[in-house]
Amino acid sequence: MPSFMRYAGLLGALAVMTLPALAAEPKPDSTDEQKARMERLAAGNPHAVGLEDKAKKLYASLSQDEMKRLVAMQTGMQMVRAVDFVRDDVGKTVALCGKVNPPMKADMDSRFKAWQDKVMPLAGEHHKRMDAALGKQNFSDPGTVKDFLDQVDKSAKFAQEQQSKMAVRVTTPDACKALLQSMDSSSSQLAKALELIRWPGEKPSSREP
Repeated sequence: MPSFMRYAGLLGALAVMTLPALAAEPKPDSTDEQKARMERLAAGNPHAVGLEDKAKKLYASLSQDEMKRLVAMQTGMQMVRAVDFVRDDVGKTVALCGKVNPPMKADMDSRFKAWQDKVMPLAGEHHKRMDAALGKQNFSDPGTVKDFLDQVDKSAKFAQEQQSKMAVRVTTPDACKALLQSMDSSSSQLAKALELIRWPGEKPSSREP
C-alpha cells in the first residue's frame, strides 16, 4: 500500500539524519540520497528544528548497548506509526470512494472494517509494548530518549500531512475497486510484519524458532 511506504520512508529518512550505522555500510549513494530527501522534508517543518543537534547530544550520552536499543526502538516505531497513518489515509480514500460511487459504499466500508479488525489490535498492543520498552531497564535516561523519539515522530507526521494535503485521491470505479481488492492482502502483510516486531528487553516468544 503506497500510503504505508510513504510514511515508513519519511521515518526512515529521519533515521538517516539521526541514527549512525551500527552494523553494515549503506549502499553507494543511499545515504546522500536520503539525506537530501530529509533536507527537503525538513524545510518548513517546525518539529525538525534542532533535531540533529538533539540527536548528537543524545548519542554522546548513550552506551553502545543503549544505542542498539535505540535503533531497535526506532525501527519498531517506524512500522507501528506507518500502520497508524495507513489506517487514517486509507480511511479517507474509502470514505471518498463511497461518496463518489454509492453502489460500492457498503462493500468498501465492510472491507475496511475487516482490515482494521485484523491490523489495528496488533498495532494497539505494540503501542503499549513500545511505551513499556522506554524504561530504566533499557535506558539510563528514558525521558530524554522518549523526548527525542517523540520529536522524530512529530517531524515525520508533519511532513506526511503536508504531502497528504497535496495528494490527489483517485476515486474512479476502477481505482476504488483496486483498493477494495488490495485490502485483504495488505492486511495480511501488515499483520505479519507487526507480529515480527520485538522491543528491547522483551523475552523471545515460545512460538519463535
